[in-house]
Amino acid sequence: MSGPLVPLPKPWQPSGEVRCPVCRDQGWLRRDVPPGHPLFGKIVRCACQQEGDTGRLRARTFCWLGANEEQVRELQALTFASFKPQANGQDVLEAYTRTRRYAHDLKQDQVTGQRNLLLLGPYGVGKTHLACAILNEARQAGVGCLFLSGNEFFQKLYDSDFDENLLKQAIETSLLCLDDLDKMQLKGDGSYQKATLFTLFNQRYLTRRPVIITANKDDDWQNWLHGAILSRLFGHAEVIGMQGQDYRLIQAMQKNGIG
Repeated sequence: MSGPLVPLPKPWQPSGEVRCPVCRDQGWLRRDVPPGHPLFGKIVRCACQQEGDTGRLRARTFCWLGANEEQVRELQALTFASFKPQANGQDVLEAYTRTRRYAHDLKQDQVTGQRNLLLLGPYGVGKTHLACAILNEARQAGVGCLFLSGNEFFQKLYDSDFDENLLKQAIETSLLCLDDLDKMQLKGDGSYQKATLFTLFNQRYLTRRPVIITANKDDDWQNWLHGAILSRLFGHAEVIGMQGQDYRLIQAMQKNGIG
């Protein structure tokens, strides 16, 4: 028998509310065993400390690159619960169902080795909303996430004369979302972006870390990307095409009594 866990002796301090009745807010426990026992004098962390670690971990699991506080609140509000798929046709409803299943798989299984996810469709059908909904759920499971706008990502690299730490973070985060890949503004002939994206996707491919991509499938972004990049993106991916009406225009028309 290893003996029950009991609080460590604690110096006197003024009385006050005790948040953890198990360790009496000390954070550590010891086994109630006699001298000579193999566990005598050894201490273990209380569950309250472990819960605190989980909270701190979750606080570090999210980053919305380039977003201010108001934009972060808006992105964090993009959840499956706030998405209204029924209002935009069967195709969008199917995308909603498949992305929820993808998010569920991420939480149930290890993130490493999960397939990439490509959300392709015209503007305003909810691609970014669904991508953020996946990240918001993954964060609740303690998964490290990074959200990057394609254009913002490269602008940051330009401004910092190639920020290796930013690229390293994009490579090593457990779940990466690269939003609006089709909207990147090319620098020169685009060789800079091609080389950087190859490094990014190749390293994530080798380490089996998934990436979520949103893009307009009717644009020519697939034509200028190197074939090796496309191979690493599409080779182990679930591709979800989305067709529907631009919900931003729908909301604007409804607000102004049009239609």
